[in-house]
Amino acid sequence: MTDCFGIEVSEEEISRWNVLDSGPLGFAEWREWCIPSKVSDRPHNDFWKLWLPLEEEDVVGRTICEIGCGIGLQAVPLLSRCGRYIGLDVSPLVVSIARMHFSDIPKAEFLHTVYDKERILGLRGKTDGVFGKDFFYHQTSCRLLRMMDEAYEMLLPGGWMFIDQLPGEEQGGSSDWSLSSPSWPSFRTSDEAILEHAEGLGFSSFRAIDVQIPASGDCSPNRHNILLRKMG
Repeated sequence: MTDCFGIEVSEEEISRWNVLDSGPLGFAEWREWCIPSKVSDRPHNDFWKLWLPLEEEDVVGRTICEIGCGIGLQAVPLLSRCGRYIGLDVSPLVVSIARMHFSDIPKAEFLHTVYDKERILGLRGKTDGVFGKDFFYHQTSCRLLRMMDEAYEMLLPGGWMFIDQLPGEEQGGSSDWSLSSPSWPSFRTSDEAILEHAEGLGFSSFRAIDVQIPASGDCSPNRHNILLRKMG
């Protein structure tokens, strides 16, 4: 079967994602500071400065889609500004957790990339922004480029796509890593490959944004982000 990006996904792979998400390196734990009732009264300056450094007009009142949303940690700061948030994930476990915790927030929606494929395809031409946090650098180049294809279709003219990458050289990897890896492997797609594909799709601008992440217990390194914008 295929997901909303046209990528072949097996039930075995979906089960594997559930295992990863619920494990010690996963995201199934719901921390107190993420409770949706605190959407409006918690400052999220670090999120906008470090993780999604965009202009205010790119977010306020807009329809934003997150790929690889997990349990919705990024939905919390986004919902304080955007008009509508849509989270996509391949793990039924985290989608269910997110739906439960955000059930009283109408403008938040969580969809499974396979089981809700038709609803996701119905978003084409209806979103203002597409992004992933701690996500795209876990995708092989082949998968990343397929996701760019669908993101372009989802975006309204002038809409943006924000791709998180890791610093360093391009890295290769097997397309079926998720069936055998015990953790979350990282990949690096070159700027040149992303730019070439983006131009072929019709993105009108390409900007690299390097962000220095303060030293902390977070195992994630600094980011080399890519911001693409669809021709207006």
